[in-house]
Amino acid sequence: MPGCARQDIVREGEIAVYHTWSRCVQRAFLCGYDEATRTDFDYRREWIKKLLEYQASIFACDIGNYSILSNHQHLIIRTRPDIAATWSDEEVAWRWKMAWPAWTDGQWVRQPTDEEIEELLAEPHRIPILRKNLASLSWFHARWKEPIAKLANSEMNTSGHFYEARFGSRELCDEGSILCCSIYLDLNQIKAGMTTSLAESDCSAIQDRLKAWRQGEANKSVKKFHKRKDAEGDYELETSHVEQLLADCFLSPIDERGPLMSPAESHTSETSAVSTADTTDSASLRCSDEASERITAVETETESGADDVGDREEAATCTAENTADRRSPDTRSDVEVGTGKAGIGRRVSRKIHRRWQQRRRRRASDNVILSLPFPQYLQIAECTAAQLVADTLVADAPEHAPPSELELLLRQDDVAPANWRAAANNFAAWFHQAVGSNSNLKGILERLNRKWLQGIRHCRDVFT
Repeated sequence: MPGCARQDIVREGEIAVYHTWSRCVQRAFLCGYDEATRTDFDYRREWIKKLLEYQASIFACDIGNYSILSNHQHLIIRTRPDIAATWSDEEVAWRWKMAWPAWTDGQWVRQPTDEEIEELLAEPHRIPILRKNLASLSWFHARWKEPIAKLANSEMNTSGHFYEARFGSRELCDEGSILCCSIYLDLNQIKAGMTTSLAESDCSAIQDRLKAWRQGEANKSVKKFHKRKDAEGDYELETSHVEQLLADCFLSPIDERGPLMSPAESHTSETSAVSTADTTDSASLRCSDEASERITAVETETESGADDVGDREEAATCTAENTADRRSPDTRSDVEVGTGKAGIGRRVSRKIHRRWQQRRRRRASDNVILSLPFPQYLQIAECTAAQLVADTLVADAPEHAPPSELELLLRQDDVAPANWRAAANNFAAWFHQAVGSNSNLKGILERLNRKWLQGIRHCRDVFT
């Protein structure tokens, strides 16, 4: 059956949640152990993870989950054009220049000069386009995947495609579908035989969340210890190491508290209709009072059907502009002399970069991706993983009902417990263009002017 066009799945310029995936080519284990050359390329997974974390702090996109395997990678991402709309022109120009980092000393880094940013600001007609691109699913994947491909090809002294296609995608229409997809991603490495537990799933969101949660619990214990008034009141436990580990995580929270943004809100006709009170959070308020006066609304200057052509043209322009920037960061001070279009003698300045770098956070917003307590999410993941491992050890294991605690949690998230294990295990095979309850899929069908979607029967069986 022919695939669905990306423009029928991805709603550019609107808030929506997507599951995307990308697979490597050239060899079966280009990101893992290469049997042909007996070389272990597993370290490349760290390249992919660190670049994902870097771009999550640049783009107006919330990262809900990810998993990086030997030859492919998964991502759950929420586009946030409402956040990009709050950025000043200068911040948009700075973020666009930051989106082209270089791999240096085990980190992705970029330090644009004032001259580079001012060149963009001198073309005000480009700013609305760049603002839209910074909240674009296509542009996020381009800036996440292209540097990895070039780095791997350079290392192997070869050329050509590193990934088999741009990316595959499906829309997640409600919390039930996000939960099912997220658990599917968390179990991916266990299913692939790469690990036997969630905590040992390297380069995955579940491992990051477990570490952050445990560190958070440890920090609470330390604070509770400090509040105690014991006889040995002069004894003080050092907390600096704990606090260093508790830096703001780049993943969108899974929590019953915090600002909630459900995928149902993404079905509003225009992004501008989103209430500022509901969608603006601490990340959106980074602009100074002076910069706030210059905020402009998102403009859709290109039609969705011409996205691919526009992306390629813009990429060619930006690649030419940034060729000289793909190098190690310049560590010279502002008083040192540099060269540029202004000629020899121009002082290199990065004052704009330093100003915005101080306000940069590791994630676009604090809006939760799933509105349930993380211990409950972890319980669902662990119960499902235990069932998966049991099924693997016992061939042709019969279907059985989930534990009563798991069944109760699933019903709270509008998921049918009887079909949960099969859905989490066969998510990629069962669901295609869109995933969600019948009521949410009706909106998708109306938008596409269709009466049927591939996988709609499974959606009706799993999501109530």
